[in-house]
Amino acid sequence: MLPGVEAFSSCAVATANKNTSLEMVPGRRRVLADEVAEMLRAAILDGRPAPEQQIREERVATRMQISCGPVREALMRLEREGLVHKRSNRGAFVACLSLKDVEEILSAQCT
Repeated sequence: MLPGVEAFSSCAVATANKNTSLEMVPGRRRVLADEVAEMLRAAILDGRPAPEQQIREERVATRMQISCGPVREALMRLEREGLVHKRSNRGAFVACLSLKDVEEILSAQCT
């Protein structure tokens, strides 16, 4: 086990057992990544930003008043979904989607 991971795990168990409202930072980060992914997904499917337009991590993070980590995670998720593609040393860009692609993505979200 990595140094410090064991302490983190026992802290999480102790916190969960005490029913406190203390949130662990890594769990919150995952929630933020989900929120960012949902926001970006909705915008892309709505046509803004336009296909092939660059999505800048720093700009999204600044507008949402969060760090770049959750934005980076969200962009990786959207890349796996086919909504964005990354270019080496250039960043993430909105993918060109056909009507069929959009229908498949929306139907997958409904299930």
